[in-house]
Amino acid sequence: MPDHHARHHLDTLKRAALAAFIEAANAIPVAGPLLAGAGAFVQALVQAKRDFPHPVQEAFQAMTQDFQAFLEAEARQQGAKPLDLAVQEALVLLDRHTLSPQELVEAGLDPTEATRRTLAAGQELLRPLERAVEDLVGRLVTEYYRVLLSHQGALEHVGVEALASLLAKSSRLEELLAWLGEKERRNALAQARWPVRPYRERELHPYMLRPEYRLAPYMGQAHGQALAELVAWAQGLGEEGAPPVGLRLYVGPGGAGKSRLALEAGERLREDGWWTTFLGDGAVTEEAARFFLAH
Repeated sequence: MPDHHARHHLDTLKRAALAAFIEAANAIPVAGPLLAGAGAFVQALVQAKRDFPHPVQEAFQAMTQDFQAFLEAEARQQGAKPLDLAVQEALVLLDRHTLSPQELVEAGLDPTEATRRTLAAGQELLRPLERAVEDLVGRLVTEYYRVLLSHQGALEHVGVEALASLLAKSSRLEELLAWLGEKERRNALAQARWPVRPYRERELHPYMLRPEYRLAPYMGQAHGQALAELVAWAQGLGEEGAPPVGLRLYVGPGGAGKSRLALEAGERLREDGWWTTFLGDGAVTEEAARFFLAH
């Protein structure tokens, strides 16, 4: 196969792998705004696949099944919300920084090395993320390259034109990827932080009692009652006539325990797969609100 045909073939296969990635995520499903945009794409893809040559159908289905098995395992371990956010970030990262055919060869056709180079190129996208989500993005990108490279040979005999039909009849892929990369979403995410972190100092300092370190046990009947009530209220949103979005206001002097209550409730909800966050100064804007309400 001439070099330019090989490059075209691999470029097209990379887009096919992204399409399979999205279809697999839709089948889990992970929660959140990704699927709101992916639903129409997947529906169009399902209809288009009927016209694909049989070898393309088989290879595409195999890629989708590989991704789905991986995402199901991650969903069981990480929960739906972190996985949803990581899938979105991985798709934007791959859309913008996936390696070219020449770069893949220079990386030794090795998924781990290809991931390292992709993550290095996309640091500006990863910087706002919590470490756990960033690590999950890395695993998703590695799986993308693993599936891409493991099925490359299976599609060699199909030809560029037949493989390109997969994407030509699935034009919503570009629309979906563009939606995921919207600036307002990125700006909103940059203001979202979860402050809980371990205390790593070897010496005692006054700030070691700050709520984000959670060094003092959260105990006492009043504290336990307030925590249980807040968690129950949040879990009840959207249930049987309850509004899907709610607001609670806690007022008290500094040191009364407002931040610690919010952190403890957030940790409980995160254990159940919620995405909980603190918003920075200036984060409550009309654009950010649209993203967070959708999320």
